[in-house]
Amino acid sequence: MERPRIAIIGAGISGLACGQALLRARASVVVFEKSRSLGGRLATRRWEDHVVDHGAPWVTLPVGLELDGICQEAGHLPPPLAVVPAPEWDAASAQAVVETEGACYYLPAGNNRLAKWLAPEVIPRLETTVEALRPLPEDRWEVAGETFEAVVLTAPWPQSRRLLAPWLPESEAFAEPAYGRTLTAFFEYGGDPSGPAAAWSGIRHGPDRDDTGLWRSICENQKPGRIRPGCTVIVAHATPAFSDLHFETERALWSARLEQAVRAAWQLSAPPRAIFTHRWGFSTTGAPFQVQPILPAGLYLAGDAVSGSSVGAVWQSGLTVAQKVLAECGTP
Repeated sequence: MERPRIAIIGAGISGLACGQALLRARASVVVFEKSRSLGGRLATRRWEDHVVDHGAPWVTLPVGLELDGICQEAGHLPPPLAVVPAPEWDAASAQAVVETEGACYYLPAGNNRLAKWLAPEVIPRLETTVEALRPLPEDRWEVAGETFEAVVLTAPWPQSRRLLAPWLPESEAFAEPAYGRTLTAFFEYGGDPSGPAAAWSGIRHGPDRDDTGLWRSICENQKPGRIRPGCTVIVAHATPAFSDLHFETERALWSARLEQAVRAAWQLSAPPRAIFTHRWGFSTTGAPFQVQPILPAGLYLAGDAVSGSSVGAVWQSGLTVAQKVLAECGTP
């Protein structure tokens, strides 16, 4: 029996987890990714000699996942996960938020390293946009001129929906996941952390903070080894309403608004020495599918559209769909 060829669209955590599980079962896997990097919203940037997570600040694991077993089977070491050393502060309740022990991690070298650990044998085709899916006889599919037994779509639902449009009739009623946009900025301040920055890993300001636009802010210094001495770095994520309002406006204007709110919340006295900004077009996810759309044979959905947006949830969705693909396509 020949190895089944599986196409995966999207090299986020769900796509990479799915790809690695399929490879371990001896399937042939091709991953298509439209951007230049892996991990999706698990994003890290080297900036001003710092390592800064400007996507998901923490990593969660799928429930019941045995990393040691996976590592032994895959033949590589566990990811160097570290527990976040300080609680977050919930501004709405005026209480510290302490996650369940072991539930919240970061990777010292950058959270995006999880993507590279998840799929060391997967070599995605980066900067490759899939424009269409073409059905072939025997429930096979053509993607980018190649033939596959199955296609797994893991991109944000609006992007996956465009590819699936020919098979989603207007009469089919299903509640679709809603995505929000997020404006993100990070700031470097002079001096080692003091005050709140020495005690808290982050502040949850709340999505309704339209007065400041600040939704959540993270002190990267609470991830040891990330920030060079003599500096404090804060990452700010704007509320959905603020992000929608200012998404197309000049970056300097909305980042200045966020910086004022950051300086007040973290009790910083001097303005920042450096600023970086980023726009997330598909960042926040509402409720995932309660009932997934019915797709033709050989097409599968994974990722936050079916699982919700936590790292652990999308990771698990990739593993789950891999098992479904293997059950229906077989292995050599």
